[in-house]
Amino acid sequence: MMNRIGCLNGLFVLSALSLVATDEGIEWSVATLWESRYVAEGRDELDEGGIVSTEVVAAWRGFEFGVWGALGDSKHYQQLDLTAAYGDEWLALAWLAGYTHLEFEPGSEDDDELFLELETSLPLELVVGVAGVYSFEAEGSFLEFGLSRTFSVFDERASLSPYALYAFDFGYRTDAHDGPNHFQVGIECECAITERLALFAYAAHSFAEKDIEREGLDDVSWVGLGLSASF
Repeated sequence: MMNRIGCLNGLFVLSALSLVATDEGIEWSVATLWESRYVAEGRDELDEGGIVSTEVVAAWRGFEFGVWGALGDSKHYQQLDLTAAYGDEWLALAWLAGYTHLEFEPGSEDDDELFLELETSLPLELVVGVAGVYSFEAEGSFLEFGLSRTFSVFDERASLSPYALYAFDFGYRTDAHDGPNHFQVGIECECAITERLALFAYAAHSFAEKDIEREGLDDVSWVGLGLSASF
């Protein structure tokens, strides 16, 4: 029940929407990321350590096909997500809809999910978005509302993107409570090494709300560092 495309570890910047395929052919994107903790839906999923993941996405005329795989860096954990999606723009609204098949090892049943992402721009260069996912295994949904802004630095060779999001759980993670799940703030940094190669990093903190607190869990902070390439 941990969706990768749409809410990548809670990072609300809709990276899939930024990958634009030209009519000339397929555009590929590859990213490798280390994260100090594996946080999904405001919860630290592993008892110890974080994860190392790699994602490959192919885009063509609005269609996207992605493979995301992760390994625990301190304990045995494996996850594989296969995603197919289609996105476009309508007036000032960018949208992406798709399907993800998730496989976990150990400790959880495989899952199939549907997701939808919407994003639009506001005055002052703010970006507002909504991301929702429905899990067939849990028979529940998860919803996030987010706000972000990107600042260019170093002659536009790098960017800083602070963001905030608020999330609601409707039977996706727990059956006992529907409603506020967590509030999250963070900042992302991306620095271009070449025209097609970039280094990126982030730091985030999640504040537990009622759905998480009812499980006896608390706030969590974590960081990530990665490298991406497009061709």
